[in-house]
Amino acid sequence: MTVVELDRPPFAAPLRAADRFAVTGDTGTERALVAYKTVDVRDPYMAGHFPGLTMLPAVFLLEAVRQVVAADRVPYGRCELLAVQSIRLRAPMRGGDEIRLDLVLRPEGATAWRVRAACVRQDGVAVAELKLTAGRTGGEPGLDPPAAPPAPAASHARTTRGSGGSSRCGIRCCWWTGSSRSPPAGRSSPPRR
Repeated sequence: MTVVELDRPPFAAPLRAADRFAVTGDTGTERALVAYKTVDVRDPYMAGHFPGLTMLPAVFLLEAVRQVVAADRVPYGRCELLAVQSIRLRAPMRGGDEIRLDLVLRPEGATAWRVRAACVRQDGVAVAELKLTAGRTGGEPGLDPPAAPPAPAASHARTTRGSGGSSRCGIRCCWWTGSSRSPPAGRSSPPRR
């Protein structure tokens, strides 16, 4: 097993959210990685989290997963978090703790990966579970953007007529909800999400 030390990525400087990682398995349909992060109270982003009781903000686990996936799968490009399906936080991560992230990646199309991550402290206590999608974004040479998400469910697509005549489903997530607003020129329905 080859251990890769992570440098500070240029897109996240000065944040190095994972110290090192290694590939622990690859079946062709799944790739297993293990990464480590030691919570260092001297890191510049730790100031004020929290005075007298240093704790790693959980959002840095997301960044750690992103950096490890980028280093493993996209060594010369950017990797973004495309979707977060779930996060379950179980215990605090304090100064001096070493966090082990066990990642399992499954390809989702040509440029994205479904990621499951189990995060455990050195004392064996589970601190978090993450499920997300990470991938390369469009604009890089030779890469296609990830596939578009599925169309809204039929129950969401029902429309009603507002007093201004614009169509809307009645759920606040639609891109035009006010009765006086009309869709942009050339549009008769909300964009696919």
